[in-house]
Amino acid sequence: VSLGTYAMDFSKPGFGEELATIDASHAAPVDGVMWDYGCADISWVVPLKNVVVDWKTWREGYALTRREIGRIAPGLRRFSACNFLQEPGICDALMVEGIGLFQGFTGAIPSAGLSPEEKLRASYLNAWNLARAVPGTILLCQTGDARERRLLASMCLLTDCLFNHRNFVMLDRFANLRNIEHFELDVGPPQGPSWEYQPSVWRRNFSRGIVMVNLSTAPHNISPTLKLWPNDGIVMQT
Repeated sequence: VSLGTYAMDFSKPGFGEELATIDASHAAPVDGVMWDYGCADISWVVPLKNVVVDWKTWREGYALTRREIGRIAPGLRRFSACNFLQEPGICDALMVEGIGLFQGFTGAIPSAGLSPEEKLRASYLNAWNLARAVPGTILLCQTGDARERRLLASMCLLTDCLFNHRNFVMLDRFANLRNIEHFELDVGPPQGPSWEYQPSVWRRNFSRGIVMVNLSTAPHNISPTLKLWPNDGIVMQT
């Protein structure tokens, strides 16, 4: 059942279960399924509240569909595009959008009263917190900024998350792009988890390299001739 141009009617009894069965039956060739804004609390979903008579029931039906897919196809990984942690059982991992320079979403970190620099850092910290909390999460770099690309790619290597690069400023913004700085590198398997090497500076050792991110407000001296600047990351192959 279509509600204008916005959505299907997940408040209709039995609709979520039926859709979950259809989705699961067509998912055999893939490893996962993406729910666009599965928490239903992102700004562009808000107009639904003006269309759906029973918003609470609609959200419950929306969540029920994802739970049903997990029950019917337990090997299918359920991703939710969201900047917040989800309630248990409705998704397995997140795709975090709007990070940093693109839109500066700060998720669970309050942004009222922050300067532009503070808001940028809060957005990166929110992405970092989600990456550490939800293994397998996708961090989406939506700008062509080299520093931001380095930072988010390094975060993923530190947390076993997935990195995706698209430049949303370009006309082909939905095209996946190369991670230019790191595409040819091979640091080998990790030698353990990441750890806080210095306050807000995180490091992970690999068999053939080191990865670090600096989420502090000051430069970090890696060596007498090499600095890691705030809101930046580095991948070093040895």
